[in-house]
Amino acid sequence: LIVRCGAKVNGNTRQRLPNTTNLCFPGLRASELIRACPQLAIATGSACSSALPEPSHVLRAMSLRNEDAYASVRLSLGRMTTEEEVTKAIEMIEKAVDVV
Repeated sequence: LIVRCGAKVNGNTRQRLPNTTNLCFPGLRASELIRACPQLAIATGSACSSALPEPSHVLRAMSLRNEDAYASVRLSLGRMTTEEEVTKAIEMIEKAVDVV
């Protein structure tokens, strides 16, 4: 997904939770990506601040530019998430990135 969509991982690629990642899709607005994938649980910030319209304070503290923070989304896997569901989610995101 990262290579095919031009996304980059925000944060440390080794010291992180195994089920959660934050990706930046340069040149896109995260809100447009979210609207294009309504069947996925994608958010622009942490679960506790998902209703706030400004970029994640954590991403800003990591020195991301505003435009990159606004192009970033959080993706999480649940305990019961299957490999097939991950594959379908990747396909949905790839299609959405091509459209938005």
